[in-house]
Amino acid sequence: MRPETPASPPAEVPVAASVPPVVLDPPARRRLAVTAFAMGISTRQIEDLLRVILGGDGPDHSTIGRWVADEAKKAKGVLRALDAACVPRVRTLALDEIFFGGDRLGSPSSRPA
Repeated sequence: MRPETPASPPAEVPVAASVPPVVLDPPARRRLAVTAFAMGISTRQIEDLLRVILGGDGPDHSTIGRWVADEAKKAKGVLRALDAACVPRVRTLALDEIFFGGDRLGSPSSRPA
């Protein structure tokens, strides 16, 4: 049996105040917020994230929500065309995954890792 070695001290984390805020122009802020929302991050989380990145000068969650809604309206036609193009290629629906998260007992898609 090997003797236990003491744990090393945690690495120092730089103080956020010592890091200059990132400069993002308004279109880049909007693009970042909309992309983050599309990845599943909530508007409040995006608000917090942008305030960290921008040093407290980020938009509030309601502004982010408006940006997302505006971009969703623009994407509506593209998404409609993609849906129509994908319909003929769909061969199997995994309803348990869609409606129940795939966690049904005995479902091959919910085997433990």
